[in-house]
Amino acid sequence: MKKRRRPTHLWRYFILMIAVGFLVTVVFQSSLIMIVEEIFKVKEILSVSQNRWILLGVIFAGFLIGGTTTVLISRKYFVPVTKLSAEMQKVAQGNFDIQIETKSKVKAIKEIYSDFNLMVKELNATETLQTDFVSNV
Repeated sequence: MKKRRRPTHLWRYFILMIAVGFLVTVVFQSSLIMIVEEIFKVKEILSVSQNRWILLGVIFAGFLIGGTTTVLISRKYFVPVTKLSAEMQKVAQGNFDIQIETKSKVKAIKEIYSDFNLMVKELNATETLQTDFVSNV
């Protein structure tokens, strides 16, 4: 009997997206801190404690913007993939009457959904042919 493959865990990819988002956030924060220091001449005008609060505010804003961007980008890819995974489980259980649609604007996601629908259609046709053959024998 064939060993059943374990499903890919999407959380690994989500962690990767968070790591990439974190790197983007760090770069963004560094740039933002340099801009704030240059515009306001923070080091010369304000005291050390005021500098810390401004820099902490900039760091917090950077994390907030970076985290939000990461979540929005990852949802764009992972929600359709999660939906496809759930539908594939239904096909594995023998339901070949499934057709899925997507509103995603990502070309790769649209192609995958189209290929999935074609696969299910062909499997349904094969099952019908097999059922007819068995009933005629």
